[in-house]
Amino acid sequence: MTNTEPPEFRPGAEFPGSEEIFEISDFTVVTELEQFVVSVEAIIHEWGLSGTETRPGPPKLTNITKWDSKSEKIQFGEGNHLRITHFWPDIEEALEALPTPSTSSIAHLGYHSLGLASPDSDFYPRNNIVAMYAATEHIVFSPWHPEDDKIVNEDQKNTIISAIRIAALSCDCELPMFLQYSGLERQLYHGVLITRSTVTMYEGAHLQAGQSRHSHLSGLLQMFKEKVKCPIPLIDASDIRVSAQIEITHKITSAEMNDDQLIDVCRVPFGSELNPIKSLVLIALWPNLKEEILNEDETLSDLDPMSAFAWSARVNFTHVDRFLDDALHKLLDLPISKFHFETAALLLGIDTNSPTSGARAFDGLTGSSRSLRIGASQSLTNPAGLNLEDPLLPLPNEIMNYWIGEIFMKNRSETPNDEMQSLELKEKHFDKKKTEKEIVEELKKKFKMVKSAPEGSVTARLGNAFTHSLVKANYGPTTFAQVWYEFVRKLRYFYENNKDIPGMTSVEYPDLSMCLLHQKIEMLQCCITARKKRHALYESCNNFTNDEFFDAEEDLSDDSQREEQIQCTEPFGRLRLLDEEMMLKDHPEIPIYVPITQDREPMTEDMIEEHAHYLSSLEDGQERTEAQTDMLKSDMQAFKAANPGCSFEDFLRWHSPKDIIWNEEERKWELSERMLIPENSWLNCWEHSMPVPVVHQKRLFNESKRAEEILSWLESSKCGQISELIRPVVFAQAVRYLLNEVEPVLSLIEPEKIVFSTIRACRSGSRDDFLEAAREIRRIETILLHYQAIFSALDLPMAKNGPARDVVALKEFVLKLIEEEKLIKDIPEDCVISHGVPIIGGPNEFVGDSMQKLILNSKQKSKPNVTKRQYVLRWLVPRPSAQSRLCPQRLFASLSKKEFRLCGAYTDDAIFR
Repeated sequence: MTNTEPPEFRPGAEFPGSEEIFEISDFTVVTELEQFVVSVEAIIHEWGLSGTETRPGPPKLTNITKWDSKSEKIQFGEGNHLRITHFWPDIEEALEALPTPSTSSIAHLGYHSLGLASPDSDFYPRNNIVAMYAATEHIVFSPWHPEDDKIVNEDQKNTIISAIRIAALSCDCELPMFLQYSGLERQLYHGVLITRSTVTMYEGAHLQAGQSRHSHLSGLLQMFKEKVKCPIPLIDASDIRVSAQIEITHKITSAEMNDDQLIDVCRVPFGSELNPIKSLVLIALWPNLKEEILNEDETLSDLDPMSAFAWSARVNFTHVDRFLDDALHKLLDLPISKFHFETAALLLGIDTNSPTSGARAFDGLTGSSRSLRIGASQSLTNPAGLNLEDPLLPLPNEIMNYWIGEIFMKNRSETPNDEMQSLELKEKHFDKKKTEKEIVEELKKKFKMVKSAPEGSVTARLGNAFTHSLVKANYGPTTFAQVWYEFVRKLRYFYENNKDIPGMTSVEYPDLSMCLLHQKIEMLQCCITARKKRHALYESCNNFTNDEFFDAEEDLSDDSQREEQIQCTEPFGRLRLLDEEMMLKDHPEIPIYVPITQDREPMTEDMIEEHAHYLSSLEDGQERTEAQTDMLKSDMQAFKAANPGCSFEDFLRWHSPKDIIWNEEERKWELSERMLIPENSWLNCWEHSMPVPVVHQKRLFNESKRAEEILSWLESSKCGQISELIRPVVFAQAVRYLLNEVEPVLSLIEPEKIVFSTIRACRSGSRDDFLEAAREIRRIETILLHYQAIFSALDLPMAKNGPARDVVALKEFVLKLIEEEKLIKDIPEDCVISHGVPIIGGPNEFVGDSMQKLILNSKQKSKPNVTKRQYVLRWLVPRPSAQSRLCPQRLFASLSKKEFRLCGAYTDDAIFR
């Protein structure tokens, strides 16, 4: 009997039978292709795209303008990385299926296969893959890095397409999948769509030029038939459906602008030297026709634009330098330029220390031109006899005279735009126009908060002239300095000749809500007004002599000694009676007279800040109080001079009636509580005040000194300082002009941005804030420039003479052209499809007629310039065998002088092969 118990195992002993145990090795290797397939499958499952598609038909594309997407990074091979992206329309309503054809012959087709048979995606401009392959929702494999990871050889392409097919089958993902091949700029794709009943292969070709036999519709039809290889007789097959469109381009010539248009300083410069329109394009469409209806070969073509079923148009803009934008940025860059530390005089080469140099320089600027003397005494080195010490000024006499005349012209209003005004008159019956006008008017009211200069003021017109001085290369900082120098010189002329600055006669105090430059000019007007009043006052005084002229008394060191010398014992400086008030104490029979007093000194915001700093620097409270009682002391002196023998109570009845109270019980006048406080500053001031009339008082407002300070400050300002002073004025004028013109394009812009950004910049003075405002101004200026250029190209005078309905239609068409161009421009890739704005009614309506006269009847060409032709061929035939069910075949072709593009989608029946 055999012993079946296991032998005893001792440590160190070999396990019985161990010599028969062997290790099993797994030689299975996961390839790079399998790793890639697994990664793709994982992403498809994660995105929820696996499973059979159950939607009934292809989607609608009419309202789709934007596409959503999500992406993942995926590795292929050792060093290559691809981006896998799922694209779908972002409008849910657009995914609503079109009605599925009632015939049962194509009931087996899936959601995206039906899209190949539908004309809905023909020439769709918003998405290249949709237009080329009719794939509304799709997955794209593209290089992660445009250069390092792009697929450039056939082996890589075929390997990845094979992996995509495996992943699609494994996941039951019925979405078209594409691989981007070669460079991104070529927009070349290959792909596959696998459903349970069909397999569609997407193929693409992109060449600089194709064969001549394929350069027309007939050749493309022949090539399409050869590629499809229809297994049944063509007579039994369904008709090939053809959609075609041609693109006719009319180039716009860019004529330079006349320099005379740059000197109108009634408004800021607007426009450009060159036309911003590069070309206008007319697109004629023939949709979904049988192949025998359209004939086109090497010798003849039925594609006549006048017989097209639909018209559309687009505009191609080119970058041009815009006057306003260019001027604003030059103004902002001036403080950081090499001219920052130069004054206007130094920049012009004028020696301000010479008593005659400035006058001599500007005699040639504003006076009559000098005649050249040539005679026996002419110099060999200077035969023309020119004064070589005179600076060469950039602006000629007539332009400078015109600019200065316009700046200082009285009651100068903004010049309306006649063309836009005529459009407003024709459109006033439409509610939309009224709404736009209300919006703009509301924005104008809000913009009144801007810290700048009033519209139409001297300062505002100066801002216009400064903007013009910077607008062109030959109108550089020297012209900027010339305008400033002559402007300040003109201000000095007004002051020295006691003439009011135009438009500022009513100014009493500087408006602190305006910018500092405007406050300074208003302050100068206050000096002029005060000087005229002082002269009139001296002339009205009988006892006034030249020896008592104010400026001669400034040298008196002791004010109290001077006042004792000139104090009056007789009434002096009376203006009028104070109602029927009589003196209270010693002379109750004498009436009280209102004295002639000095005006309070007007101040600009920097003067107020300086005065506040001075008061805060005084440590003694009594000194601080006395520093603020100069006006009170002057009034007391004038009152005593006009009312000899008066009392403090009499002064209060005129100057501060609330501080003198009638006591009914005691039947007498009493001082208020604050006037009874010991060491009252009012009582103290009254006791130390002498009867001195205004004509003999020390001036509180020394207008001569203050005016000279302002003029000297303006004359000695550096270019950077001038730039900072004028910025708020120039930017405010730019916004005002745009708000006056912006109504037609209001639907394309956000004008409130320029309003609030400019208000913020003018208040802060920050260069960054001004740069932000300049960016907003540039956007609106560009759209307005495009709008006006298109109107001009489409013959605006003809539009003005037409019915109001036609004018509105033309305006809406122009707005859509601008919007369409911007929309396509925002798409990151180049658009393969010719896109445009539909022209309702084609050549039979007003807009179409304007396009026809411009493009088709151009005198410069004998026939239209067809720059691109595009075709879509669709065919339902059994494939790959006669027993197969009907499958959709599609070919897209785009032909131009620069490219030959073919995009085919060829479908096979996967069940009945």
